[in-house]
Amino acid sequence: MHRLFMIAIVLIPCSLYETHAQDIYLGGGAAIADGYTYQGVNTGIPGFFLRGSYPFADFLEVSFSTTLFLPNKEYLAVDEGERRSLVWMLDFDLHYIFSTFGTQWSFYAMAGLDVNFLSSKYLGNETFPNDYSDNYPGFNAGIGSGYKVSQRSILFAEMKYTLGKFHQWSLDIGFLFNIEGLIKK
Repeated sequence: MHRLFMIAIVLIPCSLYETHAQDIYLGGGAAIADGYTYQGVNTGIPGFFLRGSYPFADFLEVSFSTTLFLPNKEYLAVDEGERRSLVWMLDFDLHYIFSTFGTQWSFYAMAGLDVNFLSSKYLGNETFPNDYSDNYPGFNAGIGSGYKVSQRSILFAEMKYTLGKFHQWSLDIGFLFNIEGLIKK
């Protein structure tokens, strides 16, 4: 079931790319989340993301992003080693643009699907728990704003809450670039 869900998340943005490439924005930026605790591992750390966005109506757009949080290292008790954890997530969201100011500012509400991945590796003696990994789907809800810096670039910020087994608040700030002129027909 998880594999089918992941295939759908990857194929839907790819199909949009082929059919409406002139309207696609690509970019990335920085992310920070309050994180969660899972089997004693705290994950509230900064990271970075890559994003693609496709506006398919005057007030609707879809967005696909992947966020990788910087690896977290926790030192355990003396002579027990350390645990290194890596968290990343995939998001597929729908943005409803509810307000614009002129041609430069836009504000949107968002909702969508999320899959969080956690991988934790123990480095030390054998008395501590083994390595583990986990992933679960969840739902996103939040708000955001975009500022059109030029005809081809948008500066944006959004805050969202992910509800699921791995629930957390996150703040994303980044740039999107229109790739219309980069694709030849």
